[in-house]
Amino acid sequence: NATPEVPSIEGRVWQHLAMGICVVQFALPDFSISGFNGNLFVYGQFFRQFMAVGFATTLSRKTVPAVVTRVWPLTMGCMIMTTAPSSFFLGGIISYPWLPNVVDRIAYMSGTALIVGTLDRLGKIIGEAGLLFELPSFISNGTLVWYLVHPLLIAVMAKLPGMTAVSFSMLQC
Repeated sequence: NATPEVPSIEGRVWQHLAMGICVVQFALPDFSISGFNGNLFVYGQFFRQFMAVGFATTLSRKTVPAVVTRVWPLTMGCMIMTTAPSSFFLGGIISYPWLPNVVDRIAYMSGTALIVGTLDRLGKIIGEAGLLFELPSFISNGTLVWYLVHPLLIAVMAKLPGMTAVSFSMLQC
């Protein structure tokens, strides 16, 4: 059994494998999301698997050591290969883009998972070094409120007269 004193590398490898399966499970089907319908519901159920793996990873931080950090040049190469292009593509719903090619979806989701994992690991490294400052409560509460309200704001703003993909994108800047 893994403990903070005796961490399990195998546990972290299984977590990375689970994330890879989530990426493939999420990117292979062609949901073709064009509105609020059953495809969006299934999309949300697959997306929930990312949250479950992330939650398991967070719970096991003290019992599993870093694996990818040990080969950080490989990680940098993977980040370069999976970075989303700078060209805008309106696919599906603007808040949940759906790319038409499987390879693009796998790269997009892999890059997203890699960047989130990297930021999490950097946060842990900075925390262990004692360099973190306490987050002011108005920032954490404000972020939570915006997270809860943003789907409603997107739905309302998308229905405004004259709102196009370009003008909507400009509002996000």
